[in-house]
Amino acid sequence: MTLIPLQTYRQSVINMEIQPRPNSEIVRESDHITSTWEQYDEELKLEIFSEIRTNNTLHKLDHIDFPIQHLDEEYKYYLQESEKIDITQEIVDKATEIISGETDLYTAVFKIADWTRDNIEYDLNSITSKAVLESSWVLENRQGVCDEITSLFISLLRSVGIPARFVSGSAYTNLDYSFGNHGWAEVYFPDYGWVPYDITFGEFGWLNPAHLSLSKTLDSSNSAILYTWLGSNVEIDTSPINIEADVSNMGNAVEKIFDIQIETLVNNVGPGSYVPFRVIIKNPFDKYVTDILSITKSPSELKMNENPSPVLLKPNQEKSSFWIIKLPSDLQQGYAYSSELEVKDIFGSTDSDTIRFGNNNEIITKDEAEKIIYDLETEESLSYSEDLSIECETLKSYYYYFEKLNINCEIKNTGDEDLENLDVCIKNDCKFIDLLKNQEKIVLFENILPEVNTVISITSNEINIYSFINIILLDKPDLRISDFEFENIVNYNDKFDISLILESEAEIFNLELKLGNLKPIKLNKTNNRLPLLLKPAGKNFINEVDVTLYYEDEYGNEFILKESKGIIVEEVPWYSKLFRLFNLRI
Repeated sequence: MTLIPLQTYRQSVINMEIQPRPNSEIVRESDHITSTWEQYDEELKLEIFSEIRTNNTLHKLDHIDFPIQHLDEEYKYYLQESEKIDITQEIVDKATEIISGETDLYTAVFKIADWTRDNIEYDLNSITSKAVLESSWVLENRQGVCDEITSLFISLLRSVGIPARFVSGSAYTNLDYSFGNHGWAEVYFPDYGWVPYDITFGEFGWLNPAHLSLSKTLDSSNSAILYTWLGSNVEIDTSPINIEADVSNMGNAVEKIFDIQIETLVNNVGPGSYVPFRVIIKNPFDKYVTDILSITKSPSELKMNENPSPVLLKPNQEKSSFWIIKLPSDLQQGYAYSSELEVKDIFGSTDSDTIRFGNNNEIITKDEAEKIIYDLETEESLSYSEDLSIECETLKSYYYYFEKLNINCEIKNTGDEDLENLDVCIKNDCKFIDLLKNQEKIVLFENILPEVNTVISITSNEINIYSFINIILLDKPDLRISDFEFENIVNYNDKFDISLILESEAEIFNLELKLGNLKPIKLNKTNNRLPLLLKPAGKNFINEVDVTLYYEDEYGNEFILKESKGIIVEEVPWYSKLFRLFNLRI
């Protein structure tokens, strides 16, 4: 059992009682429990009862350079692609677009988290509820449940060199006012540690205490229970894991941390007006933090920004967050109306203001409200960095370790000032350019040794920005078999369906597939994914279905990939049993 309460910085396991039925040998490790039964029984059951104490931890971080330049080997494990948390070129492109020009790691992570929350719809439909789907599917379809939304967030992070892992657990939800299965992420910040991000709840760099951590893994599809057994004619029928939690007691309410102020930007307006207002929040720390703002009282529906809304705060920053509401249109003549606006943050700070409106007042249109906000809003500045765009590309998305590559960078000055003495560098290989306003230049780097994250920097006295290319590095073609499925019990003479998908980023040549003792099939794999449906008869297999792939890379090197899964073949003729027994003995 790999789902067990974990001992972490924010979660303490006060006690744990393990009850196997019937009695068994129990081995307890830090991240799993093993239960071994020596005797057969109709029903085997394992129950774990725990008392857990959680606490509030607001993570406050210093500036950390992005892209990450130096990462310890143990954390590179959390950069790799996995079964459901895949990394496609579309994911790389989207992540690069979201964090383009960003030089602070905390801000880059926030931007990816905020984009994922704003653009992926939580949708518990029949497709996403039955099985976890790949991050690439979630990006394409823009929907998913908590596991899938979190997986995409992790894929986007890993694609730009930020380590992240998947956390399985239980959390309290107001959907049915109880605890339910839930998934979120942890992101690694060098010289600080792991920081939680729950995209579904909008909690970035902080978790509410009703989150219970049970497992931390590379992929969201990792099995919660692993079974092994020794015997013959055994069929295992499993039931779903049942996780229940209740609150036994609560500690003191958290203290207010942030000063917040709400301000209506226009007042005394007519019916149906669009009213802009802002919330000013001040960060008392000289660190990067995130708060969550919610409008708790309002006369009508919010029209700008989501509610609640995560807010990124830089060290000691005072920041405005803007909303628009639309007032009711059906007002009675001769009456003056007033309504309260109230804002609250996640740590209990509140403030309120009053909106006054009536039929005899001027109506504010949506365009007018948006212009008021546009004139007031001050965007973050990266000096001249905002006036530079850089796009770099390579011929391929993958390279072998022994190859060298060329990188072509298109750099454009989009501002209204000339830029001089720009150093465009990959490590110590630098090109020096000047850019007039609206000028574009091509910079070519040749014979570069490939790295997973190749960083391109542009610096001068006033500019310090980075871009990078995510490159898949291979020591051999990354051909793999996924979704290998078939009925596990078949008849000897009946044909049955075997479905599988062959996947690789690398080009594959002279591909042949051999299934059991059947003749090899020649295949032409032109895309990254090749779905296959095979229809063999049960007589071609004994107790397993084995697939063998023979193939070459683009340099003519030969490779073999094998995979097998168990199968039960029924109604086997006596002569076939004898023949198989003879073969097995030989």
